[in-house]
Amino acid sequence: MMWKPAGNPAAVARGVVQLQVVRYAVVAAIVMARVMAGLLAGIERSRQSLHSPRWDRAVPSSLLTYR
Repeated sequence: MMWKPAGNPAAVARGVVQLQVVRYAVVAAIVMARVMAGLLAGIERSRQSLHSPRWDRAVPSSLLTYR
């Protein structure tokens, strides 16, 4: 026995579309949050690597001295 929603089919279709839109909005928000977290982690990692000795070797000492 199939379950049939009550009401006119147009309203049921609108409800289904709204559910799909909400689902896509939630997925998009999660993806955006993960991308932002990754960007922030990358920025933090690059900022920490600025203080590492590897950065001093990568940049010529003439650029580091202020005249």
